[in-house]
Amino acid sequence: MDGNSLRDEAMNIMLKKIKIGSCLLLLIAQCGCNTPYKHYDNEAMAYRYYVIDANADVPDANFKTFAEAAVYQKEFAEYHDYVIVKIDKTYKVYNMEILPNK
Repeated sequence: MDGNSLRDEAMNIMLKKIKIGSCLLLLIAQCGCNTPYKHYDNEAMAYRYYVIDANADVPDANFKTFAEAAVYQKEFAEYHDYVIVKIDKTYKVYNMEILPNK
């Protein structure tokens, strides 16, 4: 075997690896995320309106419309400092409490 045939054979092997790699990359890219896109006919249906006291970690109620949440907020305004939060599906609170150094 001379130098040219070895170079050609190495080039062919490298091209095959590149082709296989690009096919695998394309296959992985096409698989992607399989979570379906949530399309809502009405924008208001995509969210829930949570009514939570400013000093609490858990919401007291949740509603489909802002108007319902506002009525609830006004009914209990004397006893609570309510805030209306618009969130998709779930309400998450992260309590940011400073811990003392030991």
